[in-house]
Amino acid sequence: MSAPFSKGETENRYRLGLDLGSGSVGWAAVLDADGDSPKILGMGVRRFEAGVTGSTDEIEAGKDKSRATARRDARGPRRQTWRRQYRLRKVFRVLQRLGLLPESDDDSHDTRNRVIADLDCQLRTEYLAEADHVAHQVLPYRLRAAALDEKLSRFALGRALYHLAQRRGFLSNRKASKKDEDTGVVKAGIRELSEEMERKGCRTLGEYFASLDPEQQKIRGRWTARQMYVDEFEQIWAAQSKHYGDLNAENHELLCDAIFRQRKLKSQKGLIGACELEPSKRRAPAASMEYQEFRLLQRVNDLVMIDPGNRKYSLIGKDDLELLPEAAAKRKALIAALQEAESLTFAKISKILGLKAEKRDGESIKWTFNLQEGGEKGIKGNTTAAKLRGVLGDRWTGLSEEDKYRLVDEILSFETEEVLVRRLMRGWQLPEKEAKEVADIHFEQGYGSLSRKAIRALLPALQRGIPYATARDEAYPEAKTVEIVLESLPAKHKCNRLRDVRNPAVERALSELRLVVNSLIRKYGKPESIRVELTRELKHSRERRKKMTERNRKNEGFRSDARAKILKEMGHERYCTAYNILKVRLAEECNWECPYTGRSIGMANLVGDNPQFEVEHIVPFSRSFDNSFANKTLCYHEENRTKSNRTPFEAYGHSERWDEILRRVGRFRGERSLVARKLDLFKREKLDDTEEFTNRQLTDTAYMSRLAAEYMGLLYGGRIDAEGTARVRVSPGRVTSYLRREWDLNKILGVSDEKERGDHRHHAIDALVIALTGASEIQTLSRAAEKAEAQNQHRLFMAVDQPWDGFLSDVFTGVEGINVSSRVSRKLNGQLHDATILSPPKPAVGKDGKPTQVHHVRKKLESLTKNMVDDIVDDRVRELVKEKLDAFGGDPGKAFQDAGNHPYFRSKDGRVIPIHKVRIRKSDKPVEIGTGSKRRYVNPGANHHLEVMAVLDQNGNEKRWVYRIVSRFEAVGRKNRGEAIISCVSDKKERFKFSLSGGEYVIMRFEGDDERLYRVTGITQSEVEFVLHCDARPITVRKKEGERIRCKPGRLMNSGARKVTVDPLGNILPAND
Repeated sequence: MSAPFSKGETENRYRLGLDLGSGSVGWAAVLDADGDSPKILGMGVRRFEAGVTGSTDEIEAGKDKSRATARRDARGPRRQTWRRQYRLRKVFRVLQRLGLLPESDDDSHDTRNRVIADLDCQLRTEYLAEADHVAHQVLPYRLRAAALDEKLSRFALGRALYHLAQRRGFLSNRKASKKDEDTGVVKAGIRELSEEMERKGCRTLGEYFASLDPEQQKIRGRWTARQMYVDEFEQIWAAQSKHYGDLNAENHELLCDAIFRQRKLKSQKGLIGACELEPSKRRAPAASMEYQEFRLLQRVNDLVMIDPGNRKYSLIGKDDLELLPEAAAKRKALIAALQEAESLTFAKISKILGLKAEKRDGESIKWTFNLQEGGEKGIKGNTTAAKLRGVLGDRWTGLSEEDKYRLVDEILSFETEEVLVRRLMRGWQLPEKEAKEVADIHFEQGYGSLSRKAIRALLPALQRGIPYATARDEAYPEAKTVEIVLESLPAKHKCNRLRDVRNPAVERALSELRLVVNSLIRKYGKPESIRVELTRELKHSRERRKKMTERNRKNEGFRSDARAKILKEMGHERYCTAYNILKVRLAEECNWECPYTGRSIGMANLVGDNPQFEVEHIVPFSRSFDNSFANKTLCYHEENRTKSNRTPFEAYGHSERWDEILRRVGRFRGERSLVARKLDLFKREKLDDTEEFTNRQLTDTAYMSRLAAEYMGLLYGGRIDAEGTARVRVSPGRVTSYLRREWDLNKILGVSDEKERGDHRHHAIDALVIALTGASEIQTLSRAAEKAEAQNQHRLFMAVDQPWDGFLSDVFTGVEGINVSSRVSRKLNGQLHDATILSPPKPAVGKDGKPTQVHHVRKKLESLTKNMVDDIVDDRVRELVKEKLDAFGGDPGKAFQDAGNHPYFRSKDGRVIPIHKVRIRKSDKPVEIGTGSKRRYVNPGANHHLEVMAVLDQNGNEKRWVYRIVSRFEAVGRKNRGEAIISCVSDKKERFKFSLSGGEYVIMRFEGDDERLYRVTGITQSEVEFVLHCDARPITVRKKEGERIRCKPGRLMNSGARKVTVDPLGNILPAND
């Protein structure tokens, strides 16, 4: 929707509201938002695929993954395979050059396999008894064992060494995180194998495996160390060089390098972010001594201690806080303790600072800390120094500060343990045992936000007790200077603060945000101001989202338990309301006694027909807008009238009951961080004044929110311009939901008071509320909440006036005019074909009796379906599988989940041969890729686009439409051949109408309906699936409700479909396809 205003009339006169999510940007432009006659200039929604995989729910739950994960996971094994083949080719050539393997025409994979297979047949005859079938299975291991004590033929020795090169064991890399390597499992497995070898008296790995019966004990799948293979190679070489003179030092080095050379990891320095204060410098490693001390001092300087009387103290001079007695000495003691510990709990910190609990009426009331409000359990110390002190002891303590820094830098710079151990022994004179223990330490991963240079510039001030913000402003006054004003948003990589953002969801969202904002600037000019709100999945890290989801799941369990208790004691469903369930949860927390009066609470007087206890906000809602569980407790109904619109301290802080109230709150049950939070709210003496309260509701301080605000601020030279006017605000979102409900905006798209999330246009409504949320709206809400509290209403607010007369009508008109825009991706890069390799074509007879071709593919038994069983190629295997299925219920997925249920052959000599995989016939039409020995058959996989063609009669009139599907494989082939990716060729028989890809738009009219805008969600050989442009329901819901829109060619033709494009602002344009 757009109003009839020119760009000159709207430039710097409208406010832009933006609702930024991981998969959408909602926008609303309001002209003269603070004036007497505000008008909605336009509203719209831009949707796009999130920069990560997963549904919106999965992203919110922290279950998302980078879209590069699948490609990276496939690329890793592909590289490893290539490198392994390259290494084996090199070893093969060296062994041939030394006369230890037969000559061959080339060193390809097939040739090597043929040479080795022929050699094995020859060596079995020479070295093994024909009846010894176990020895035949472990021939290479027998040769490796024999090489230690007897002279082997040249080819037998070459076979043993080639086998040694095929698997060369685990080599630890210090740069890989402990989580990535899972070194606990790996090293435990290696240690267990070493102990087993020692018990059996085996000198080498090959000798140990040669002693095993593979039918009784597995050989494969064990954790082995690289050093085991190196030791075996040296022992074999030493034994055999006595018999062959050409096995000299030069050839030893040549073959050893071919087998064991390890390529160095590619440097990742380019991915390290730039320093916030020194943009030309990279950020410091989190394990560096500089960063460790910087973090430690920053936390100590920020620490606020709260005594049992709720007085607040600091260890440094702060204007609004008292200085703790003997602060300098205590601060020094705390810093010293943190330098020696990986972390200190708040209990230990209290002990170091001499903060003793006070006894009140027999109850012990402890000091608390400001950092506990965020759920922290303590302060991290110098983890690097603590770990090194644990290994080196007095040797570490005796080093100078300069040497400590230098030692840590050297340790962090080495990739392999072996090289680091040698350096520590030679350069630092450490005993081998200590050197290995140091090399085995896993230090903190990642990087800080500042470079070493910036940290060194700030450390002296932090050491003197100056807060970080003050120290930064003194050392880097230029960081506060106003930036250049830009006329449009630049690409993210051109913004210093955003250049190093690696979160793909945030990158994609900011890219789409730029597209929308710059389009709006071209149409309406630059906004007077911008207000942005970020959704949870963008603001918070994946780990935090996971924790939030886990907490929500736990709370759901608490609610279920509370509901069961109500039903058991009250005996009727009508008492199981959401309000009563909340009451029971709070009663459990406060030990079934009123924290204000000490009255005993029972189920009947809590949730019965005449309840005596009410849910109340600890800090009045009208003064906090905090409706979370952390700001709620129970209160006797008459006492609640007495407390009224006051905080606990304001109501009881100077009464004789105050200590009793705090004692009861201190005994609350539940997570200690939540109890500490509630206790702090009870103790709080001072709330924000009106201006501070308003600013807090309008400002989101999350890191990603600040970055988004800084990005928008480039249009004005900063979030606050040169004249001191706040141009960009990022709101936390709490107020948005309140205003949306109180202004009746939830009913625009639905019929209830709940937000309609099945329609993409709700993002535009949110954006409108964000644009209209200012200081006056906050105060209006606050007054409405105060009236609700005064009248004891079980609602958060009394009626709130709408922004202007006819507001709802204007919003409805704006929403009706929205055409939801989508980011369409027609890119070719992606998986070209299915990963499954099919066999070459096999002749077969079809169900109609005619000759045909099929392809074979191997499948795990547990992955079979019932229909696949009849397609098993081998008759005997098919019958064995059917017998097992009949015995275990007929469902392959369930029957074969346990390997013990798998069918098996019994050989002539009585051995049991289990069947874990089978070959099945498939009548697919795969494509052939590769040539020669690399020829293989695969299914094309994903579709790229669909071409809609009209079949013509003799007069050139359209008789019917047909679909021509084009896979990504075919599209890439067209590009490589220099052809048009979309074939628009028409002839006398067919006319090209248009092409369709996922996310593209058509306008159609079905019988009995108006013309409407639809978006493509899927294409197949026979039909195209659409959704209404604004439909946000997942396919599972649409399928369940029977509202899928699927069009075969005839229906698409009859609908009068024509393809269009929708620009970022929702304007419909001809597709010109």
